[in-house]
Amino acid sequence: MEQEKGFSLIELIIVLIITAILAQLGFVSFNRYSRRTKAFAAKTALKNIQKECETNTTLNASDKFTALPINGYSLDSGVNNNCAGNSDGFIVANPLQNDYLPVWRLNPQKGTITCSYDSTKNSFFIECKREGKLERFKNQISKAFDEGKLLENKFYERGNSRYVIVEGDTWEAAQANALSLGGNLATINDKEENDWLVNELYGNEKASMKLREKLNLPNEPGRGEGLWLGHNDLKQRGDYVSVSGEKNIYTNWAPGELSDGIGKEGERYAFFSLFDNYNRDPGMVSTVSNRQYNTQALRERGGAHVFYGLAEIKIDE
Repeated sequence: MEQEKGFSLIELIIVLIITAILAQLGFVSFNRYSRRTKAFAAKTALKNIQKECETNTTLNASDKFTALPINGYSLDSGVNNNCAGNSDGFIVANPLQNDYLPVWRLNPQKGTITCSYDSTKNSFFIECKREGKLERFKNQISKAFDEGKLLENKFYERGNSRYVIVEGDTWEAAQANALSLGGNLATINDKEENDWLVNELYGNEKASMKLREKLNLPNEPGRGEGLWLGHNDLKQRGDYVSVSGEKNIYTNWAPGELSDGIGKEGERYAFFSLFDNYNRDPGMVSTVSNRQYNTQALRERGGAHVFYGLAEIKIDE
């Protein structure tokens, strides 16, 4: 009988490689499971804190909660486990390793829990990365509004774009404020986007009415009720291009505007109408200059033709 042969060197190497790959896959799976388990436990701990604080309020009991250790996290609630939270009004579960786990924030007033995860080293906790970006954007908008750079403390979202109405009595000033938010003055790509913007911005208790109330220009019906767009013909007369470099531009020109504007010195910018008169509908686009209507008489009663622009910030997932 022939003797059984042992493994060859090549076979042993192949077995070792396969074993190493399986071990690595097992480690990755365990690491992912361990992270998610710890993150879920931290979120659950904040839920329990919220329930305890709500019960204490109902019973007129202590304004403190019981702080239990959370694996992989430290708790920030201000002084002495305060149900009101820290100085920012949050009870926060901070990871001991920022690249390893997400941050969890409990808003005890609203009873909401949000998370954020900023690590670029891996693709874990995608939902927390999105939440964190959204929360930072909301804070950025609030700060800009407090600084007087926005018409309103809100934004409009469609697809992968967020729209904000920024201050600017010149096109350049409005564009600068758009850039400070991480965007540009808006480029409208198609009729559907144009119609959506009209529906969101025009009407009672909407941006058009806020513009009218804020500007309050006497004897100037509709004057100022519109927004700078990101289209201009600064490079070549009559060729309106997007400041953001987008090639697909939809421009709903008002009657005679494009040809008429080319012949007027200084009308190099696009203006999105948010008023309705005899030859202008909301959503139509006109050509304007930075100071076309900024005569001395108009300055004395408070302004120029265009005071605000429509900023568009692309969402980077």
